[in-house]
Amino acid sequence: MKKLAMLMLVVAVAGFASVSVTKAQDTKAHKAEPKIIGKVIVVKDAAGAVTAVQLENRKLEKYNVVLDAKGKELGEKMVGKLVAVKAVESVKNEAKWLTVESYTELQKPKAKDSKPQK
Repeated sequence: MKKLAMLMLVVAVAGFASVSVTKAQDTKAHKAEPKIIGKVIVVKDAAGAVTAVQLENRKLEKYNVVLDAKGKELGEKMVGKLVAVKAVESVKNEAKWLTVESYTELQKPKAKDSKPQK
């Protein structure tokens, strides 16, 4: 009887351990998606064509955006807007570059009222 109880306890502990490891791996995989949040800055030529796109974060760091299809789309649709970008980051000649995979527009935080509430 004691052996059966001990066997059941060992099986239960092993089951909980494997579930915990699986959950930990899922959490790590979810956190691995890099998102960069910033304001979209666009430079256009005289004809109005997009020639450069940058993303400026809160620390005023600027990321250059690769002008492939998604990069151009970001520049054309999100000028001056706050966005979260999922991208592959790289460094070339000490400049940070983003190859955009996807993006979403974010709402700018509302300013707090300067008037004290009664």
